Amino acid sequence: MTAQLTADLDQLNAQLGRMFDFNLDGLAGRLAGRVALARQADDQLAVDVTATVAGLRYVAEGRRVQAERAEIAHRGSLALQAGRIVKIQADEPRVDLDGKVQAPGRGWYAPASATFESDVTVQQADLAYAATSARGLGITMEPAPVGVVRGSVFARRAQPQAALTTSGTLTGQNLRFGGPNTIPSA
Repeated sequence: MTAQLTADLDQLNAQLGRMFDFNLDGLAGRLAGRVALARQADDQLAVDVTATVAGLRYVAEGRRVQAERAEIAHRGSLALQAGRIVKIQADEPRVDLDGKVQAPGRGWYAPASATFESDVTVQQADLAYAATSARGLGITMEPAPVGVVRGSVFARRAQPQAALTTSGTLTGQNLRFGGPNTIPSA
């Protein structure tokens, strides 16, 4: 099964808001996407999702987040048991926000046990762009950072209630934190 999606998010929210309170009154943008589902086995569905939102904007309680172009993709599968999702497998998830934050990865999540494994590569993260977006969510970084970081992050919770284990690497270029260069470029 394949579905093509197009929507004006502001109009969609206004129409759905008559029936449901999603608290998304400040949501706007033009969505275009595709969702494909295919049964791989009796207990497994293949999932392929791509979505692009042009002119994405979300405003709520004085907070504002926006992106000229947000692209999200997910290729993976859903493991089912008695009609319930028991595992979400992400083989090729990817996020790209205005070309300033680009992060592909892979991993899995088991909803019933809240266990997961995530391996994300940050191909690029423009810190000034990220700080502006974070400020829109109510997260302030003072002084605001400048520069670009790249790296990889691995995180896992192997058992319910187990400690979260993480590892990774991060490199930066032209990093500044509110003043002259405080960390020289490599």
